[in-house]
Amino acid sequence: MITILIAGDHIADNERISASIIGGTELTTCVICARSGIEAQRVIESRIEPIDLFIVSIKLRDQSGYRLAEFIRKDHRYRDTPILFVTNSSPSLAGFSEMTTYQSYKKHHYISLPITRIDVQSKLGLYLEQIISNQGKRNSAERAVQIKHSKGETLLVVQEILFAEVQNKNCRIITLSGCYEVLNKGLKDIIFMISDDYFLRCHKSFALNIRQLKGIEKAERRIWNASFPSAQEPCLISSTYLPKIMEVYRDFSRTSMTFPAE
Repeated sequence: MITILIAGDHIADNERISASIIGGTELTTCVICARSGIEAQRVIESRIEPIDLFIVSIKLRDQSGYRLAEFIRKDHRYRDTPILFVTNSSPSLAGFSEMTTYQSYKKHHYISLPITRIDVQSKLGLYLEQIISNQGKRNSAERAVQIKHSKGETLLVVQEILFAEVQNKNCRIITLSGCYEVLNKGLKDIIFMISDDYFLRCHKSFALNIRQLKGIEKAERRIWNASFPSAQEPCLISSTYLPKIMEVYRDFSRTSMTFPAE
């Protein structure tokens, strides 16, 4: 799934851009719209799953689009993430050296006002192949992450991670080969460290690996148990996260599986 954040004051322009994006690709696309720079910053700071493309209006109600771009680049996750600036001026015109500088980088370009479907789709096309390639690398089952835990350091293969649980400000990572306790790390930190689209939060205290999920059983009114191979410890799924878990699992497996009714 491709995730795109649009930051712009005008609802109509945001809707045209969103419709052009969704209509221009067969890939599953999540479009998030923010109507100010501050709102966009809050989305970026609170979001665990990575954003693949930013579309930013040059003139926001509370700050310039360039300032928001600087904020985005300070987050090391987004140093190379493409940014499309929305402007009613051409970067080729005199007096727009700042925009020309931005465009000189491969990760920056612009969309001209008024919004047209062909312009949006052509600019998206510049980065689509790279976005898909980056997602493939991020979600590779063979990818490994280095973790520091209570007994030292270990290189964990993402494929072998079953789930993670936060306990008393520490986080336990349960894998096919054993359990590792990471000190002074919250669940959000672990999800960010693993950085895999199939490793998802499923409860306020748990995150699970969709690749290893074998089944779900209802435990209580709003709680389900996830089952994994070679794991006897419980991993809980709350009703808040169950729909997302179901959606991603189906997308991953492309096979039928019986899930409990919500």
